[in-house]
Amino acid sequence: QNLSHRQLPHNQQMAQILVEEIQSAADLELLIDHLPDELESADDSELGNPQLMSPEAVQAWIRHRKQASI
Repeated sequence: QNLSHRQLPHNQQMAQILVEEIQSAADLELLIDHLPDELESADDSELGNPQLMSPEAVQAWIRHRKQASI
């Protein structure tokens, strides 16, 4: 189910990047143990906030982690 269906507040650009970049549980495994400082110290309510980490920065981080795993 998508976030807009559930009427949860979200950043559409951030959501689109996550949908595009995270295709499997394996993709999530590449990320989960290597959080950037911005996300490591964030409160759960801050996750997804583009002021904490921009969509572009999130995408760059995901792509970097995927590349590092090759």
